[in-house]
Amino acid sequence: HVILTKLYTFTCTFIESLRNSLNFFPTSMSYLLAQMFSILSKSSQLSLREIRCLCCDIIMSLFIGPAICEPEKHGIIAEIPISTIARHNLNQVEINLKKRRIFSY
Repeated sequence: HVILTKLYTFTCTFIESLRNSLNFFPTSMSYLLAQMFSILSKSSQLSLREIRCLCCDIIMSLFIGPAICEPEKHGIIAEIPISTIARHNLNQVEINLKKRRIFSY
């Protein structure tokens, strides 16, 4: 139970730091998501909530998720070795983030 509480707390802290860092989100990805959102909201049968969820899934799947699970490959850390336990915890954080649908546009 203590480990789950720590992971939950870490995940909440991570979410807050992501929200505070949205200004640093890649401009090109922001543009593509804005265009996709605009096109889908004008021409789609999807609700705005479904379109937001789709955008969130794209961000998680293509940008944040891989950076969490494999930070070395994405230039987040270079020389710090990640233990098996730490990697497992990172994977759990990613799963937790996906479950919570962290972004609210």
